[in-house]
Amino acid sequence: MTGLVLPSGPINARELESALFAICGVAKSIRPSAVWVATYGYGCGIHPDLWYKPMAVHTNLLMSFLRSSIDQRIFEPGFADMSLEIHSGEFAAQVSHEGDVQISGSDELLVRSVLVVPAVACCLRFSGA
Repeated sequence: MTGLVLPSGPINARELESALFAICGVAKSIRPSAVWVATYGYGCGIHPDLWYKPMAVHTNLLMSFLRSSIDQRIFEPGFADMSLEIHSGEFAAQVSHEGDVQISGSDELLVRSVLVVPAVACCLRFSGA
């Protein structure tokens, strides 16, 4: 992905979960009709052959997808990898099993718009934002 890339420092699982739901909420208001590509990765509670397989998720279903993934223990923030990306590449959030988030995207204005939302900014500490 080209464009702005901002990695966070490590954060705890509770902050990570809060940040992800805040990002989903912002996404719903900024890109209400977007199609996202979600992938489960390393550490997710599914067979490893299913890791990194893209799944299309409409913005309206993004929060319930995330909630369901956490409730079913498929994805545990801070212990597994997950990627959520707008299909067009305008915005992406990649979460690491090491407890950090990388926000990136080809639409720098969109990326920065997400970062200034208080619910996102208070949870994530980005260098160079």
